[in-house]
Amino acid sequence: MLERPKKKLNKVDIQMLTKMHTLLKKLGLTEFKQDIIDTHAFKGRYVFTSKNLFEKEAEAIIKYLKNLQLEANPDRSQIISDIYCRKIFSCFAAMGWKGPDRRLDLPKVYTWIHEHGYLNKHLKKYSVDELPQLMEQVQNLRDAYLMSINK
Repeated sequence: MLERPKKKLNKVDIQMLTKMHTLLKKLGLTEFKQDIIDTHAFKGRYVFTSKNLFEKEAEAIIKYLKNLQLEANPDRSQIISDIYCRKIFSCFAAMGWKGPDRRLDLPKVYTWIHEHGYLNKHLKKYSVDELPQLMEQVQNLRDAYLMSINK
């Protein structure tokens, strides 16, 4: 997740949207568009459609997709695993699981996944087929947490 800048932000333009959607299609990741948007949106901001992205958010997504495209032989299952892991990390970040350096407390996240994840194993041991269910479990945890603090 990106930290939101203090200055006024520009909305994404049609050229950037076209570039982003073209890259998603070339990489075969169109079905993961919302997950990719969620993990690149500014902290605390939910974007319902790519048209509502800010320029900086779209730039981050395009850069991410271009990096994937530059890999020699990108492994689709590895790319999809990365998308799920980013989404899982963003859920923990939304719950404030950060260390003293204000970055995500990865040891705490890995420990929680190992002890409470539905398969009780390390995140890196989950297969691409198992990650969606773990992601859903973490999203439910995040939603319950957010509901509890908004009462």
